[in-house]
Amino acid sequence: MRLFVWLFVLGKIVLASQSYALIVTVGKYAHIQGPSKMEQEQRYYREIARKWGATKIDILHNALATKEAVLQKLSHIATHIKKGDRFFFFFSGHGSSLYDPLYSARFQEAGLTEWMRDSGALLPYDFSPADISKSVIIGKRDLRPILERIDVKITEGVVVFDACFAETTVRGAEGKEPLTPFLLTENRGYPYRHLIYIASSITEAQSGIFAPVLAVCSTKQLNISSLQICLNRRMAKRAQIPAVIVPKEVQ
Repeated sequence: MRLFVWLFVLGKIVLASQSYALIVTVGKYAHIQGPSKMEQEQRYYREIARKWGATKIDILHNALATKEAVLQKLSHIATHIKKGDRFFFFFSGHGSSLYDPLYSARFQEAGLTEWMRDSGALLPYDFSPADISKSVIIGKRDLRPILERIDVKITEGVVVFDACFAETTVRGAEGKEPLTPFLLTENRGYPYRHLIYIASSITEAQSGIFAPVLAVCSTKQLNISSLQICLNRRMAKRAQIPAVIVPKEVQ
């Protein structure tokens, strides 16, 4: 049963806005080796979601983080989220793209080249290289239709992908421009109006690095400019290069 919070404004009953968060962390996989140093990821992202004001937090960890479960949770939020609500989505685990030497050939053999072009993929718990088309979550094919439904309703939202090749996963649109690290940009390849996107790396990412840095840089009042400066300073000496995309409407 949904908990409603009622406010009286000028004699009218108004439903207070809600803040939804979905946290997906995968450190162990059913068919492939999981990333190392994932023990604290769930705690860090729960802490960040609470700092940013999330009131309804769902967590999918390891075996619960199947492709079906992730997409069902997102679809549920897309259906129930209301105008003026806020939305946060965190994924920490393996990611991939056509630039991934491990799976690029398999994507092409499975006929996924067009879906993966200017996009990327998240690997859920049940991802299987032997059945790659059915088991992978592709940004353009699987995430964009759901995120677009959410984007038209919310006033503010943040998507954080802590995975290899994460910078392309949220896009799913043509006309991609080169993205400068840490640049707040109106990017023609970015299809959303209210969703701020934070990627832990534009290429390969080392697990266990980004989450604690993002937790330190996050404040109770989400200030994307201050967050960007903090990420820039703290990640400057790391091998991986994060990226931040902010749509024009939010700048």
